[in-house]
Amino acid sequence: MKMSCTIEKALADAKALVERLREHDNAAEALIEQTTALNKRVEAMKQYQEEIQELNEVARHRPRSTLVMGIQQENRQIRELQQENKELRTSLEEHQSALELIMSKYREQMFRLLMASKKDDPSIIMKLKEQHSKELQVHVDQITEMAAVMRKAIEIDDKHGCKEQERIIQLESFSTLGFRNSQLPVHLLPVLKASIKIAACYLHGAGLFQQENKGLREILQITRESFLNLKKEDASESTSLSGTLPNEATDTSSGPALTWNVPALSLELRVSL
Repeated sequence: MKMSCTIEKALADAKALVERLREHDNAAEALIEQTTALNKRVEAMKQYQEEIQELNEVARHRPRSTLVMGIQQENRQIRELQQENKELRTSLEEHQSALELIMSKYREQMFRLLMASKKDDPSIIMKLKEQHSKELQVHVDQITEMAAVMRKAIEIDDKHGCKEQERIIQLESFSTLGFRNSQLPVHLLPVLKASIKIAACYLHGAGLFQQENKGLREILQITRESFLNLKKEDASESTSLSGTLPNEATDTSSGPALTWNVPALSLELRVSL
């Protein structure tokens, strides 16, 4: 029992000694840090004192007039720098104000452009309308020319058809009269039959001409309907533009009004079949 107590006591004393040694080590490290800081301060103070002594020695060797001149020159340079600083500040303020003015003008112009793009610009609308009217006039001229050519062809075909039909009728009447009266000689019967065949061929050709004329009339009718639809669309566009731009309809001093000079197509066909 006594041995166990002495061992425990020795261990406790050893632990206490170890803790004290650690505390002493920490205290020694703190003292070392403090001494190094004090040494640095002492060295800095020594260096400062040496620099002051050097400056004093330099000032003693130089006369006062030179020192005053140097101080005045330095003051002059400082004043010049202050004046330059003021000028730079004023120029910077002017530059900023000019930049703000430019940006405000730019924003205003962009706002106007956006508003013009949102609302239909009258000048752009007038240009588009003039361009559309020119294109429409070209198409109308082409349609009128084509209609005139077709009308001429139909008239020629109708004339030829009428003539051939009259000849066929004459031949048929002649053949019927000849067969009824039997006044023709026998050797003319083949000629009469051949003439009847030729008349049938002419009749077939006349039918083809009639079909061709019918197709041409249908084409002319389609062109007429398309032109009427184009005129209706043009009238609706003009009314919509007059509704969106009421100032242009009332104000005559702004410019000449745009009129649609489109000749009407008269596609009255004479059907003689």
